Amino acid sequence: MDQGVFIPPPVPYVSIPAGESRTGASGSDPAQFAMGDHKHPRLTSATIVSLDGSGLATATFTRTFATMPSVDLTPITPGGTQPVALQVDSWVMSGSDYVGCVVKGYRGSVTLLNLGIITTGLNLNAFGGSASGVTVSVIALQNSTV
Repeated sequence: MDQGVFIPPPVPYVSIPAGESRTGASGSDPAQFAMGDHKHPRLTSATIVSLDGSGLATATFTRTFATMPSVDLTPITPGGTQPVALQVDSWVMSGSDYVGCVVKGYRGSVTLLNLGIITTGLNLNAFGGSASGVTVSVIALQNSTV
């Protein structure tokens, strides 16, 4: 009977799996395996908010970010005929973690241009007024340099 070297069977990896990395990796630990019901950590946050009467809304992320996330703001129900401009007005922090943001929305307004002698043409002011009532999709993504 062969008395070769005993190789212990692999054991399950019981820690939280790593998130994605910029380059990816196949893994190399033959002594551990991933269990079938494992879950990788969330890298994104998707939230929907409605702007209040002053054109503001606070979006609470569905996960925290250790560094400033990239944020995409898209109007879902812009309503009206004038365009909507959106921006992150400020960040909501818990210690040094980013846990949300305040979204500011503006609605464009159109005015006539006064050229002194004649009034002609249109002037679009993208930040003319509040975009109250607009529903906004807020998608936050972990920065790829992390």
